[in-house]
Amino acid sequence: MLSLTFFQFQESLGQVLDWNPSSNLSVRFSSNASQFSLSSKEKELLGPVLPALVFGKDTIRITKGKWKETIIDETYSTPLYRKSKVRNFCKSFIREISKEWTFEIRLFEDGMAYRWVYKGKDAKKLSHEICHFPLKDSTNLVLGYGNGRYPKDQFFESFESLYNSGKPHQIDSSKIIYNPMMIRPEKGGFLLLTEAGLSRYPGLHWKLKKGKDFQMESRLARVPTKSVREGTYAYRPVERADYIAELSPGQALPWRIFGYFENEGNILTSDLVYNLSEPQKVKDVSWITPGKAIWDWWNDWSISGVPFAAGPNTATYKYYIDFAAEKGIEYFNIDDGWSDRDDLYKIKPDVNLDEVLAYAAQKKVKIILWATCYALNKDKAIILQHYAKKGVAGFKIDFLDRDDQEIITWMEDVLEEAAKNKLVINYHGACKPTGWARTYPNEVNREGVHGAESFKWSNNNTTAYECMIPYIRGFAGILDYTPGGLRNINEKNFKSVFTMPMVKGTRCHQLAMYGIYEAPLQMVSDLPQTYRQEPEAIDFIKNVPTVWDETRVLAAEFGKVIALARKSKTGKWYVFALGNDEKRTLTLDLTFASGKTLIGLADGINAERNANDWKAVVLPLKTEITLAPGGGFVGIVE
Repeated sequence: MLSLTFFQFQESLGQVLDWNPSSNLSVRFSSNASQFSLSSKEKELLGPVLPALVFGKDTIRITKGKWKETIIDETYSTPLYRKSKVRNFCKSFIREISKEWTFEIRLFEDGMAYRWVYKGKDAKKLSHEICHFPLKDSTNLVLGYGNGRYPKDQFFESFESLYNSGKPHQIDSSKIIYNPMMIRPEKGGFLLLTEAGLSRYPGLHWKLKKGKDFQMESRLARVPTKSVREGTYAYRPVERADYIAELSPGQALPWRIFGYFENEGNILTSDLVYNLSEPQKVKDVSWITPGKAIWDWWNDWSISGVPFAAGPNTATYKYYIDFAAEKGIEYFNIDDGWSDRDDLYKIKPDVNLDEVLAYAAQKKVKIILWATCYALNKDKAIILQHYAKKGVAGFKIDFLDRDDQEIITWMEDVLEEAAKNKLVINYHGACKPTGWARTYPNEVNREGVHGAESFKWSNNNTTAYECMIPYIRGFAGILDYTPGGLRNINEKNFKSVFTMPMVKGTRCHQLAMYGIYEAPLQMVSDLPQTYRQEPEAIDFIKNVPTVWDETRVLAAEFGKVIALARKSKTGKWYVFALGNDEKRTLTLDLTFASGKTLIGLADGINAERNANDWKAVVLPLKTEITLAPGGGFVGIVE
């Protein structure tokens, strides 16, 4: 891998780009302008950062020259987001590098981003994109590794990783690192690195290079030239070209984002990724219904008290549809088992899909079908059109397991074809989001997280990890953790069970995820009979919105607690708190909300012993709540 030399940056400072006094962020260039550091209030946060593009033996770097400066200040409406309006307020600096390339920097109050734009007239093969920077060993990192299923090609992965914390010398330099990545500078605050505006280009990863010093280096998958069937589901590249992307004339490369937050609570409301994404391409979104989906696979179809054998079959699907209709749940997500895994036209003998779809339409429940990337790839446009005509509302597409240029292009093409057919999409086994929720609002959720499905087979997820997710993976955008499990158990008593799995943390911890984790479509993962036995829980789940008018942070401590207030489209304020394995008391101030009392569900007095224990509370708008270990709280201002 090409490595470029860093200059002694402090001894050769060049031009400084700065902007809004309230942000205190500045970009300081080296004397030859090829590298920059990011600073806040005169303290260096990161750098020098070396951006460059490699074409065979040629390397393009930033050069000296004038910057075209522009203030961007626009406010736009959002159909399916944490707020109804977003302000994009930043300063743009553009430099013409050559006849073929421009380099743009944008400075925001909470970070900076840069990108390259190709202006050439012909397609061009890019060997590598460099984004390198040194790290002091006093720096703390919080990151996820690639899962390493194939050490010789780590870019074939499921993008599901727990977080590892440590100083650079403690980081595994043999593994690639996911975005988003958190860096905690020695001088304080939180740096979040990720990307936005990813389009027909590979995703960005990192790898730490150890030597006399520590250097973080960009890694991007090369274009596959030959792929083979891997197991039941996926395409695994076995041969790759010597370039990462073939660029089209006028193509903008993704934004490289460096968010900086002195207070971790500001991470939770940052619009950096959303603002740096391409504007909405799906103009008519009136057909997209946000909400929840009852889901059959997580609970292993383990229904009881019925006169038929449960499983992926017509009778079971009708039972789930009945439950969705009874509770006002908008969707039923039919997972693996309805069709042949390789051929989506081959319906399983026990499934009369036309009958199921007609029954769902009668009950006014929308159907989402599960499909593998492998099966859909055979003729995606025709398959999507075929099932849209049958009345299907969307697809959950699984086992993509890559983020090279080929699969990213495929994912975009699917979203565009799906929008033409008024289909929503939920990508699983997929990389982190990069702003497509703005560009293609019909992408209503994305996995890319070590979600609650892992409780079925492992003990790895913890309530502390669940309190890290909003600050790291949540920074990138929508996430499908699949909440709603009601067999709640304290961490010390947990056992993985594939059928009817448990979940760690209290009942209210699980309910709080519906407002802490963001996505227009949320799963309702447990069994219908379980929800019927817990009417207060299902009543809250079915009624809680999934898109919002406004969001405010009430409490935030990385990896320990998150408390948010969210205003619904009808003007009602909802409150959510999620805690780690430590008992704590929070002070909530909701006096900004119109209403008189906070009506909620809180951890019960015995929740530390029995995680299913909860209590109904009526509280003043300025109040204290106690979270049990692994606890939570949900409430509505009335």
